[in-house]
Amino acid sequence: MHRNRLLFLDTEFTGLDKDQDHLVQVAWVMTDLEGNILTNKRLPILKRNG
Repeated sequence: MHRNRLLFLDTEFTGLDKDQDHLVQVAWVMTDLEGNILTNKRLPILKRNG
């Protein structure tokens, strides 16, 4: 476990209606305590039709 790192998580949705809208992207950035980026990733989410 690394206690000297911070993880920032971001999610993007198509809207605010939980019954109609859906997740479209997840992203994260990991930094050290000084704010230097150690790693980052962005993942688009594909919605299946139906």
